[in-house]
Amino acid sequence: MALFCPKPDKIGLYIIGCVIWAAADLTAFFVVDSPFAFVAFASLAFLGSSFINTLNWALISDAVEYGEWKTGIRAEGLVYSSYTFFRKLSQAIAGFVPGIVLALVGYVPNAEQSENALFGIRSLIYIYPGVLAILTIVFMYFFYPLWNDKYKQIISELSKKGDRT
Repeated sequence: MALFCPKPDKIGLYIIGCVIWAAADLTAFFVVDSPFAFVAFASLAFLGSSFINTLNWALISDAVEYGEWKTGIRAEGLVYSSYTFFRKLSQAIAGFVPGIVLALVGYVPNAEQSENALFGIRSLIYIYPGVLAILTIVFMYFFYPLWNDKYKQIISELSKKGDRT
């Protein structure tokens, strides 16, 4: 685990999930040539994404603590409702963007697809998610402020202020 992330806390696990996801998707782009290979690599990618989908909920509670530490106001409702709003917004975008990309690459329903359309479909399945997973790794590693040590400091300071345990 230290190979991918020298700080094995929940952020480290989040990054490891992204590494698994990105590696599976980007490798699959080049090697998948059968339904069996597709299922195998998709399963591996979904294993990686399960880290992210699970740990997102832990990061939300961290954001609540961080917000209270930063502002003095505990706003769980605002944090959770904002997360829900942006999750729904991203789901809408995730339904819209593939349709646009398929139109741009020349996808024709119920027809044999051109090489360009097949490349576009493969890119939608593998390249775009893989690249986004890599961007997530970069963001989480370099810009996310709540690694374990910082989070412990925040909880300690909040405990001193409000007699928390």
